[in-house]
Amino acid sequence: MNTHFSSIVVPVDGSKGSQNAASFAAKLAETAKTPVVLIHVFSINEKPIGVDDTFGLGLVTISYEHQEDIDQIKEERSKKAFARIYETLGGKPSNFEEKTLIGDPAEEILLYLEENPDSMVIMGRRGLSKIRSLLLGSVSEKIMRYFPGAITVVP
Repeated sequence: MNTHFSSIVVPVDGSKGSQNAASFAAKLAETAKTPVVLIHVFSINEKPIGVDDTFGLGLVTISYEHQEDIDQIKEERSKKAFARIYETLGGKPSNFEEKTLIGDPAEEILLYLEENPDSMVIMGRRGLSKIRSLLLGSVSEKIMRYFPGAITVVP
């Protein structure tokens, strides 16, 4: 099977939805012989590692004063999100690439897609921050609204 997509982009945050999206993308990429780019966006307003968010509200935020702190936590979060994906897939496929960005998830993903317009996006419907998405709109909604390319949203 031949495809006109240069890559399949999968935004990941460690949620079940992003694991499902990566699983779907892996199967499609194998058939289409297309590379997969996993993107994790570290938001400086993310809940810090070790903070109990029992109800999954995603309302706890923290600010960081030093760039070294941001870089270290960004790397830890990205590794954790990517590790969950590879655990779901039973290992890291050879055609998978990882990108870590900092900022607002929807904005950063859209900026990446602006530079890679011939990509296909496969993403989960719901990420880790359920309440925030109800109040501000979900990342998947924003990507669907502003990216003119092909998008598949999986549950």
